[in-house]
Amino acid sequence: MIEHDPQLYWATTHGQWAFGVSTPAALMQAHEAYTMNGSAGRVRCPVLVLDVENNQFFGSQARRLYDALPPEHRTMITFSASEGAGLHCQAGAQALGSQRIFDWLDEELAKGG
Repeated sequence: MIEHDPQLYWATTHGQWAFGVSTPAALMQAHEAYTMNGSAGRVRCPVLVLDVENNQFFGSQARRLYDALPPEHRTMITFSASEGAGLHCQAGAQALGSQRIFDWLDEELAKGG
């Protein structure tokens, strides 16, 4: 599949480089160490979770993280395809994504907490 899908090829080869592993199987094993299972509920600072309608890589992981965070410390922004921002990392609408992120930061920093 990697040979015929440029996105999958990039994600795999970049992931191998980033994790310092040499095979796709080793990359999958390396990912297992990175989880918020059991720890997201202990977060005590503001967290902005970004999600998109059509995340081609991570499905509902953003929603699962958001649901696991303490309600008083979480905010979720979901981007839509109608805004041109419905794919992973708000692809196609980086300016919109940046604006919403900076607006959230402005609000949080104004709280002074």
